[in-house]
Amino acid sequence: MNELQKKLMIQHSSHPQNHGLVQDDSYLHIRYQNNSCGDAIDLQIKIVDDVIVDIKHDTQACAVCCASASLMSVHLKKKTIPETLNKVNHFLGMVKDKNYDETQIDPELKVFNLLKQPSSRVLCISLPWEAIQKNIEKNHSSLK
Repeated sequence: MNELQKKLMIQHSSHPQNHGLVQDDSYLHIRYQNNSCGDAIDLQIKIVDDVIVDIKHDTQACAVCCASASLMSVHLKKKTIPETLNKVNHFLGMVKDKNYDETQIDPELKVFNLLKQPSSRVLCISLPWEAIQKNIEKNHSSLK
């Protein structure tokens, strides 16, 4: 990992973007956790006209998971639901060594490809991304 990538990870783990929940019933909420290590995220998304207009999170986890949640919230805000699910699928494909299109991964997010060893980190990296996917699938009315 180069110095720029290290700075990115430190910045997003120690000063996460979109951190903190709001008291607003228009946000869809999910609590998602990794039962093997205790990492957990409370994730809120606000969807207007099939676009995620806001993402908020409260992540109680290791630095890698916190950085992943922060970057996820930055990169998926202002995306449509189909765009979001597409980006999530490709990101999870990258970190889980499954099929994915590298052109669908924002360059900044490729740092997580370097962090997936030891393999236990894959759970830390993927937790916020799986949480937003589950939140949309469970709570968004256009998918029901």
